[in-house]
Parts: sequence; structure tokens; C-alpha cells
Amino acid sequence: MDYLFDKLEHKKSLLNRQNSHTHIRTCVNLGWKKLDDYYNLSDDTSAYRAAVLLHPEHKLEWFQNH
Repeated sequence: MDYLFDKLEHKKSLLNRQNSHTHIRTCVNLGWKKLDDYYNLSDDTSAYRAAVLLHPEHKLEWFQNH
């Protein structure tokens, strides 16, 4: 999800510099909002927490930081 957030943020910044493409800007904003809804839901699941704990890069450090 972080990868998608980064891509949407980059696209939002590109579109905000331009005055055209309002339809695409709206689509990007709605996509960001929907992804944010799912992101917030994933924090509440025990499966997500177990996956983060078992991930070799994150482990307990992620929980200590968040």
C-alpha cells in the first residue's frame, strides 16, 4: 500500500502544478481516499500485525516506532 500511496502522491503533485486534467485529479484524489480507508482498516487486523512482525525488515522495530 505504501508503494501505491507514493505513486498517488507523486501524481497529485504533478497534477496540482497543472491547471488542466481536473477529471484525472479527481480520480487520483478518490483513489487516494479509498486506499486510505483500506489502510486504516488493515491496522486493526491481527493478520496485518502478524505479517509486520514476521517481515524480516520490520520485525519489532516497526511496533516500537508506531
